[in-house]
Amino acid sequence: MFRPNGAKFLGCTFVGTTGAPRAHPKSFGRLRDKLKDIFYCARGTSLHVAIARLNPVLRGWRQYFRLNERRGVFEELDIHIRRHLRKLIGIA
Repeated sequence: MFRPNGAKFLGCTFVGTTGAPRAHPKSFGRLRDKLKDIFYCARGTSLHVAIARLNPVLRGWRQYFRLNERRGVFEELDIHIRRHLRKLIGIA
């Protein structure tokens, strides 16, 4: 018998009795890897260049996973991104 709780389909997993789609943890890991590359390449450039590189990635990712109902994950990502942007401007 197939159980969709642990299965991954198109970057999503289906959890709970309602079967609401959520982003799979591996999808978050891939996003964090992309962000790491963007922030690494942004060192020594302006903040505007870093934001210009971040916008398409974040907008596309958010649009793809817009049905995700877990706010905590997006808040963690927000904290992570803000921390790295502060590092770029030197406030840390």
